[in-house]
Amino acid sequence: MNGLIAPKTIALPVGDGPLATALRSNLANWKGKRVEALGPGVDIAIVAEHPDPVAMVAAWAQAGAGVVVVFGSALTADAPAFAAAVRGTRTRLLGPGTFGIALPWQHLNVTPMARAPHQGALAVLGQSGSLLGAIMDWGAAEGLGFSLVACVGARADLDWPDLLDRCGDDHRTRAILIAFEAVGDVGALLSAVRAVALRKPVVVLHVAQDPDDPAVHALRDAALDAALARVGALGVRSLADLVYHAEVLAGSPPATGPRLRIIANAGGPAMLAAQQAWTGGAHPEVVDLGRIADPVAWRSALDAANADPAVDGVLAVLAPLGHSIEATRAIAAAVVAARAGKPLLAAFLGGPAVAAARVVLRRGGIPEFPWPEGAVRAFIGLWRHGDRLAALYQTPTPSTPLAAGDLIAALDQDATLADPFAMIAPLLGIVPGTGAGVAVRLEVVAIAGLGPVLRLGPSGPAGASLGIDATGIPPLNQALASDLVARAAVAALLDGPARIALAALVARTAELALAVPRLATLILDPVWNSSAGCQVGAVRLSGHAPSIPTEGLPSPAIRPYPIIHESAARLKDGRLAQVRPLRPDDEPAVLAFHQVLGAESVRLRWFHPVSLAERTTHQALVRVCHVDWRRELVLGLFDGETIVAIGRLNRGRDPGEAELALVVADRWQRHGVGAALMGALVAAARGEGLHRLTLAYLPENQGMAALSRRHGFALRRLPDDDAISGELRFGL
Repeated sequence: MNGLIAPKTIALPVGDGPLATALRSNLANWKGKRVEALGPGVDIAIVAEHPDPVAMVAAWAQAGAGVVVVFGSALTADAPAFAAAVRGTRTRLLGPGTFGIALPWQHLNVTPMARAPHQGALAVLGQSGSLLGAIMDWGAAEGLGFSLVACVGARADLDWPDLLDRCGDDHRTRAILIAFEAVGDVGALLSAVRAVALRKPVVVLHVAQDPDDPAVHALRDAALDAALARVGALGVRSLADLVYHAEVLAGSPPATGPRLRIIANAGGPAMLAAQQAWTGGAHPEVVDLGRIADPVAWRSALDAANADPAVDGVLAVLAPLGHSIEATRAIAAAVVAARAGKPLLAAFLGGPAVAAARVVLRRGGIPEFPWPEGAVRAFIGLWRHGDRLAALYQTPTPSTPLAAGDLIAALDQDATLADPFAMIAPLLGIVPGTGAGVAVRLEVVAIAGLGPVLRLGPSGPAGASLGIDATGIPPLNQALASDLVARAAVAALLDGPARIALAALVARTAELALAVPRLATLILDPVWNSSAGCQVGAVRLSGHAPSIPTEGLPSPAIRPYPIIHESAARLKDGRLAQVRPLRPDDEPAVLAFHQVLGAESVRLRWFHPVSLAERTTHQALVRVCHVDWRRELVLGLFDGETIVAIGRLNRGRDPGEAELALVVADRWQRHGVGAALMGALVAAARGEGLHRLTLAYLPENQGMAALSRRHGFALRRLPDDDAISGELRFGL
């Protein structure tokens, strides 16, 4: 991926077709080195309108090119052949069928667009060349800047997770926009989004494809939206909102609540903004300054809003009612000057009369919109984004596995059950109902690529007018289940105790869906909810055919907490320590661990000195405590509530391989802690089905050397390498 970070040498496409000619023209003034012949030392090789593109890609892979960019929409069907051409090499491939890539900060434009994008802080990842081209052209006209524009094409090699990782590590990228049609591996996408969402906003536009079955398609779309929200992404429904939301998220302070004060000089536009706010769930308040309000009046109203603790965000709406260009520019300057610690957005309506004012707003860092509705949607997105990030701190952790063995065994024999109520009732804690309270329908549907999906909505035709079902993705704890219940329209009819009881049932149902992989559908309808609890009128259940192997069943898009990797370890002094995966609520314990870690232990772990401040930044702690268990595993060894050692398995490009590393607190060294944690990590690697583990340590790290030999790592030291490398292969 280095070729997509700071390329120094680019191989130009051969041929004289229109696409190759346009690409060469765009690179004519690039300051780096340009070559045309096949050879070593190339960071980006471009293949466009080549008579044998697969062979050309294979040749570049053998030559050691960093990234090969393959154009040509007609080549998408050959994606497997292109993937095979780079497999087993260090070369990565973008495409085939890509629109290209632009790196504005490197003044590099490897796209057919003659107008290069401006430098900025937004990264845009897409699948449609036409959409990306439109965004680039729009950005050039609006003065919108980008840090990266990239098209994945057919995703033969480089995919959404690879590019998201690149954006997450790029210090110039402050927000990430994704516009996709086909996802591919949903779980991998969610893992990648989760890995960066706590550091940078991720805004997603899902462009729906023509559905074969509209009902299934609608459920899948709703489930995908719910899954993206769970991992911290903000979903939008239009191209304009995609860009505007990202701008606001990248440059505005967080919105701590839904209370929006709308300051305007005209009633009509203000009421349009208020109506949009009500529709989106925000709480608007309108302050009408009157038609002829001057900059002093605007500044006074804005300062009052900033000082009011009952206001979470401010929107300035100006309609040019006879204002001169100078007057609108002065009002814009007043808005900029009022910028404080709350989100401040502006909607200056009109054309030439406000054009100069909008430039003042943009240069002053104020997100500005041509219409008030878009500004309100952006504020709502900012507020909702805070909720998304809060959800990332929720880690559903079952205290004991659900005793679903009888149900699992029954579905392994037959996809239908004679009496599903009797089988399900003790697992969910439900009792037969007779119609007391508010009736709802709770449903589980297993969908390929997403796994089990929960849907909650009104029961029967009488409740159809209450609105669209709320959709959620397991795993869920009580807090996440409560959020799902709150999103269902029927929740408005439930009192507090009834909501709590329903949320508990939703959480137990989500746990059941994960515990029984062969479960295809489960419908509880009607479920009557009252302050006395939940009663169920009927249960319908079906399983996947017993002939389908376990590995062929839909797997959860979000991997649940890996309780399987919890264990106990006996130390040299006889005390019993606990080993378990780290969770978000372990941040204080991880901070305390680093505070007692000595300088030499730090150097041996990271190969160079790393200050305490560097090791305990928010981003550093996120990487340890907010891991995605599909990608990596971080284990802590605990003495009571105190972490005394931390180890991790990081998966690489090959999901069957991982790198192992660990560090032990100074006063706990030579007490058997390192041996216990190394044993747990190796056992976890076997349990995850990995086939290869690697590690590296400095020659003077005798403790790591002894542990590596004890566990059978093959060790070697290359002549030009300061570290000793180890490899452990598991039988296939």
